[in-house]
Formats: sequence, structure tokens, C-alpha cells
Amino acid sequence: MVGGLLMALAAVGTFLAYADATADDTIDVLIASRDLAPGQTIRSGDVELVPVELPDGVRGLFGAVDAAVDRQLAAPVEAGEFLLASATVVPVEGAERLEVALSLPASRAVGGLRPGERVDVFSTWSSEVTQLVAVDARVLEVSGGSREGLGGSDTTVVRLALSDFTQVEALVHAQAAGDITMVRATIGSEVEDVGREYRPRPGGGAGDDDEDS
Repeated sequence: MVGGLLMALAAVGTFLAYADATADDTIDVLIASRDLAPGQTIRSGDVELVPVELPDGVRGLFGAVDAAVDRQLAAPVEAGEFLLASATVVPVEGAERLEVALSLPASRAVGGLRPGERVDVFSTWSSEVTQLVAVDARVLEVSGGSREGLGGSDTTVVRLALSDFTQVEALVHAQAAGDITMVRATIGSEVEDVGREYRPRPGGGAGDDDEDS
């Protein structure tokens, strides 16, 4: 009887030790509290936090209600499903109703970009000419650009909002045909500067700044 009691106590101790060890791995993540449709703006009543155990390195889940509220869904989410960050986007507001996403090496995007900042975008064509193709574009979202953690890469995807369709066309063409470089917009940047070109002088001297030809 004493032996059986000792075995029972050992089993209870093992269970408690396991529970204590796994308790620290439990985190709160968002799930949909009801079916959500693409294009829908997320409200606090649409989601709820649930505790789950996840392995290290898992990314792309929301850990707070406020982090998801006012974002829009890009894909349907059924009640009880995890709300993935990749299934949501920041809505476009104001006059800048046009959106475009640019993928570029992290070294060509100024570091520390945040939603709400503004950028100018240059494109270099066959190492012969660099052209300013868009100015004062508003940053909506930035992803990637780091090799740290699961899914990290050296590619940055920047989602921009613009009001000028001509600039959107230029960005789409530059993404397909040129090397893009993105910089923070400087004070005094004006739409009239779009098309400004830089061409290296023969022999490797300083370049000329030419207006749109």
C-alpha cells in the first residue's frame, strides 16, 4: 500500500510539474467571434482573445484586440479561426484612394519606415538613368526586411497610398522594369518634380540633374 501511495504521489508531482512548465508557453491570441467577410472593417465585438500554447517562432497572430480593430479583412475568416495579420490590411483614407505594393531589397528602403510616413520613389534603368517616379506617397504598411525569426527575409514589401494614377502607373512599371529605391520624403517635395532624372557623366564624373524630357 505504501508503495502504491508513493507511485500515486509521484504521478501527481509529474503532472503538476508538466502543467507548471507549459503554463509559461500559453499566450493570448485573437480569433474571430463570428464569420467575417472580405472588405469588412474589424470591430472589437468581431474578435476575442483565447489562451493557446504555441511553439517558439510562430508569427503573424494578433495578441491584442486594439491591434486588429479598424483594419480591413482581405480574406474571409470563419468564427473560431485565428485572425492572421496577413489576412488584414490598413484601410486607405482621404484623397489617397489608390494603393500599390512595392517589393524591394531591404537595403533600398530607408530603415525604420512606419505607417503614416511619406516617401519618394526612384527607379534606375539599366544603370544608365535614375528617375524620380513618385513623390510624397503615404506609407500604409511595411512587412519583411529582416532575417530574424520565422519567415524573415531581406526583402521589404511597402504598401503605399497615392492620389495620382499616373504615379501609380510609373511605380508599377518601375517594379517590373527597373531597380527601385525608396527614401523618406523631404520637405519641399512637389508633384512637379516627378520625372526628374539623373544621368552619370561619361568617364564617371558627377551626374547632371535633368528635368523630364
